[in-house]
Amino acid sequence: MSNLYIKSSQLGVSEVIEKLKQAVINNQFGILHAFDIKQTLANKGQELTEECHVFEV
Repeated sequence: MSNLYIKSSQLGVSEVIEKLKQAVINNQFGILHAFDIKQTLANKGQELTEECHVFEV
């Protein structure tokens, strides 16, 4: 069983992140870690063309 969940959206990345954070709170969960993969790779000199965020809930 995979714990990976992927959902497409017409909203912008910032809007999706805010909606996710609110949904987590509304369901009495918390975000343990949030990763901005594009930024992490940029800090290491690598380029990622698309946004990529990972949330550990």
